[in-house]
Amino acid sequence: MSFTTAQIPDLSGRSVLITGGNSGLGLATAHALYARNANITIACRSPQKGQDAVRAIKEKTLTSTGSVELLNLDLSSVKSTVEAAEEYTRNHDKLDILFANAGIAMEPYQLSVDGYERQFATNHLGHFAFITTLLPLLQRTAAAKPEGDVRVIITSSEAHRFTYKVNNGIDFSAMRGEKRKPDVDPTSIWELGDAFRRYGQSKLANILFTRELSRRLKSSHPNIYVNAIHPGAVATGLTSGGSAFIGPTLTKITNFLMGFLASSAEKGALTQLWAATSEEIVARDYRGEYFIPVAKMGKTTEEAKNEELMRELWKWSEGAVEGVVGKRVGGHVHCSRRKYLRIPDRHRIPLWA
Repeated sequence: MSFTTAQIPDLSGRSVLITGGNSGLGLATAHALYARNANITIACRSPQKGQDAVRAIKEKTLTSTGSVELLNLDLSSVKSTVEAAEEYTRNHDKLDILFANAGIAMEPYQLSVDGYERQFATNHLGHFAFITTLLPLLQRTAAAKPEGDVRVIITSSEAHRFTYKVNNGIDFSAMRGEKRKPDVDPTSIWELGDAFRRYGQSKLANILFTRELSRRLKSSHPNIYVNAIHPGAVATGLTSGGSAFIGPTLTKITNFLMGFLASSAEKGALTQLWAATSEEIVARDYRGEYFIPVAKMGKTTEEAKNEELMRELWKWSEGAVEGVVGKRVGGHVHCSRRKYLRIPDRHRIPLWA
C-alpha cells in the first residue's frame, strides 16, 4: 500500500501529542501534522531541544493555522510521566491523537531512577504510565464525538523478535534488576547481545500493551483505535547508545553505512502517520494491530499474541507505577477475560478496589 503525506486530511482543531517529538521520527511526524493545521504538543526531556524543534516546525510551515507547544517529559521516570500527563490534562480539554513514539536502544545496562532496567523503563513503563494517566482525557474526547474517533499509536519494532533465551518473552525479575551480577562490565562487547535482548523485550511489551489496551477499550469506547507500528530501519539517533559497546571508530563506520541503508525519518514516519490519520483504520476496524512500512499489516511472534502475557504485563506495570506514585492512575479500564464493562464517567470507581 502506498501512502504519502499528501494524503493526510486537514486536521484543523485536532489535538496531537507526540512523545519524542523533538527529533527523528517524532519531529518528522510533527512537521507533517502541523502542515495539515493540527495543534501539536511535543513531549520531550530536553527543554532546549524541544524549543529548537518548536521553532523549526513553525518556520518550515508558515501557512499553518495550527499550533505547537512543549511539554516536559522524562519517560525513564514514572513520576515525571504521571506529572506530565496530569499537566497536559489540566491544560487541554481533549486529545485526538497520541503518539507513544519516544524510545532508547542498545544502551549499556543501568537502572532507572525508579530501579527498573532503563530501556524497559523508558520504552514501555514510562509510556504505560503516561498513556494510562491520559486515559480519562482520551475517553472524554471519544465520548464527545461519537461519529469521530481517537487514535493511539505506539511505536514498536521488528526487534520484538529479539527475545531469544528469555522464557515467555519477558523476564520481569530481570527488568527489576534482580538478576544482574554486580561484577559485570555493562559496556563489555560481550554484553551487546544482552542489550539486544533487553531492547527486544521492551519492544515486545509495546505490542502486548497495545493489544491489551485495545482489548480493554473496545466495548466501552469503540471509537478509540490503538495500534502499534514498526517504522523500519531509520537513520535516527536511536541506537547511539550502542557506541559504548563498539567504540568511536566502529560507531562512525556504522553511522556511515546506516546513512546509505536506512530510510529517512520522513519516510520512516509514514506508517505512523497513516495509522493516525487514514480513514482505513476505521473502515477496516483495525485495532490492536501491528503495522510495518509502509502501511502494511505485519506479523508478530507468538509471544506478542499471548493473552496471558498481556494481562501479566498490565498487572506488573500497574504495580510498578503504583509503587512509585502511591496510587492507581488512569481511566479504570479493568475488565474480566470474558466481557467488558461500560461505566459512566461520573460513576467510575476502581474495579479492583
